[in-house]
Amino acid sequence: MASPQGDFQTPASLRGVTRDSVEPSDRVLARICDAFSVSIQDLKKDSLGWHDYPSSCARIAAYRLIREELKYSYPRIGRIMRRDHSTVMSGIRRANELLATDPNFAAAYERARQG
Repeated sequence: MASPQGDFQTPASLRGVTRDSVEPSDRVLARICDAFSVSIQDLKKDSLGWHDYPSSCARIAAYRLIREELKYSYPRIGRIMRRDHSTVMSGIRRANELLATDPNFAAAYERARQG
């Protein structure tokens, strides 16, 4: 059956999904992606290390902002970001260091906080 807008049918996987049903962490991650100019795939990709500095900075900023705004536990943040809780903890420590020493990181983080 066609919708009033034409032949487009809502995929079954999206039926019932509303703006209010999106996870709060997804909203935070979207703001991080915008502020740091990275994709959600870059934030959650499996490769580790600092060789991809923009993605790494965005990832640790996401850890910190989720912890700050949503008060999620380290294990919960780790599950969202596909990382171990200890990685999240060390990433938050690193984000705190960068906030104090790197004005570009601090500016991007503040843009993400302001949304």
